[in-house]
Amino acid sequence: MFRLRKIKRKGVDTLNYLVEQVSNQDYLSGKSKIIGKWLGILAIYFKLKGQEIKEGSREFESIFNGINPVTNTKITERTCSVACYDGVFSVPKSVSIQAILGKDERIIDRIWESAE
Repeated sequence: MFRLRKIKRKGVDTLNYLVEQVSNQDYLSGKSKIIGKWLGILAIYFKLKGQEIKEGSREFESIFNGINPVTNTKITERTCSVACYDGVFSVPKSVSIQAILGKDERIIDRIWESAE
């Protein structure tokens, strides 16, 4: 499944919301915090691929504010009310339950491979 939603720019509150939302959504594993990783073409371009996204990260804040974290220059001249898009890929709950309750590492490995 894929869910995409707009995150409107509302100053520092929006940035704090994103950091809190992203790091507190791992209810299935029982962990209180999850650690995100930079993925995708821009992660490669910004030399972040595979690195952990940490709370208070300068890179996360820079990208959120439209600044290239490597060169410290503007990524785009355009300004708008949309800060970013929150895209979430997820597998059906039945697959997650099978992976966790059945302790099937193959399913878990495929989920991580698909994210990369």
